[in-house]
Amino acid sequence: MFRCSALLAGFVFALAGCSATPEIGLELTSAERAQPYPTLMPLSSIDLNVATPRTSATQIGGLASLKSRADALRGPVIPPDDRDELEAAIERRQGQ
Repeated sequence: MFRCSALLAGFVFALAGCSATPEIGLELTSAERAQPYPTLMPLSSIDLNVATPRTSATQIGGLASLKSRADALRGPVIPPDDRDELEAAIERRQGQ
């Protein structure tokens, strides 16, 4: 069954590769063609020490809210009292 599915998938991809590429309207004007190719710069010349944007009070409040929600999710999935009851029920069931 798997071999047949793989063969069918390969056939579909082969057919897709034979189709013509669609025209998406990227025709260049003569002025655009006359433009020189942009000069490439080495990565070492790029200044990565860009000033960071200031955060507003709304963003800081939202961050605090997200942190408190994350802290709440870090707790136990099953409350300790319910977990104790479940474990006791499992022990009773195994003892039967």
